Amino acid sequence: MKFRTASETIETTSFSSKNMYPLAQIEKLFVQASLSQEITETDWQQIAALSEQDPLSPEARRMVKRILHGVRRGWVTVLG
Repeated sequence: MKFRTASETIETTSFSSKNMYPLAQIEKLFVQASLSQEITETDWQQIAALSEQDPLSPEARRMVKRILHGVRRGWVTVLG
């Protein structure tokens, strides 16, 4: 969002919209992985990268950790 004053432009960004991975996308991936017990290699790489990012909400971080744990334990298979 941009606010214009007479002499300058001030940019502000919403923390949740710009810096955070969409929670709905993480939820969808979590549900799919839980039900099918499978995850694609691309999704796996994205989840692994997400685990290292700071701006995740507590709910998103918990889902990412559960997917990673499932793969490590062999409950979720990485396809591809």
